[in-house]
Amino acid sequence: MNIYVILGRFGDVYMVAKKLKEPSIIACLEEFSGILDELFPQHTCIRMKDLPRDNPLVAASILSFSHPYHKIIICQQDGTPLENMKEFRTFQTYQEHYASIQ
Repeated sequence: MNIYVILGRFGDVYMVAKKLKEPSIIACLEEFSGILDELFPQHTCIRMKDLPRDNPLVAASILSFSHPYHKIIICQQDGTPLENMKEFRTFQTYQEHYASIQ
C-alpha cells in the first residue's frame, strides 16, 4: 500500500483523496485528519503531529523509516489532478518540474 504525503491545504488533501481509486494511507496535517476520516473512510490517515509541517521531503524520509514496507509518494500541493502527478527523487526536482511547466 502506498503512503501519500500531502502537506498542503485541506483542498489539496481532498483533491488527492478523491482521486485515489484504492484504499490508501494519507499522511496529512493533524487538523485535517478528522474531516478526512469522515469524508473518506476507505483511506487510513496518518496525522502529522510530530512530522515537519513545512518540509515534505523530510516527512517522507521519516515515514519511510517507520513504514519500511510502503512506498512513500509526495503529492503536489497546487490541486493538480493526481493522474498528472509524477514521482520524483527529491522535492527539489518536483518543484523544478512544476516551475518549468507554468
